Amino acid sequence: MKMRQCLREHGIDVPDPGPGQDPRGMTLGGGADPQKTQEAMKACGMGGPGSGKEPTQEEKDQELTWIRCMRENGVALKDPEYNGGMKSATEIPKGQEKAFEEAQKKCETAR
Repeated sequence: MKMRQCLREHGIDVPDPGPGQDPRGMTLGGGADPQKTQEAMKACGMGGPGSGKEPTQEEKDQELTWIRCMRENGVALKDPEYNGGMKSATEIPKGQEKAFEEAQKKCETAR
């Protein structure tokens, strides 16, 4: 939440996570100036797009294990995409918010 607040203070639209949404993932609001976004991310300690450290294969495997667990518990999550150290946000399918919360309780040990 501190990271979101910092980005907002630097003029970037960053909504709070919705109910059942993984707070570790972040989606920036549309229409943001890429240069301004990168400067805000650096100021907030994120390094900006393309300058982040690419996750290790072990970290990617752990994320996929969690995704598979969530699927086995009824939540249709997409595989994450990695681009220059940034990971795509985890999107909860519409209508599956309650199932996501329940599955997350069961799958948290996979992370």
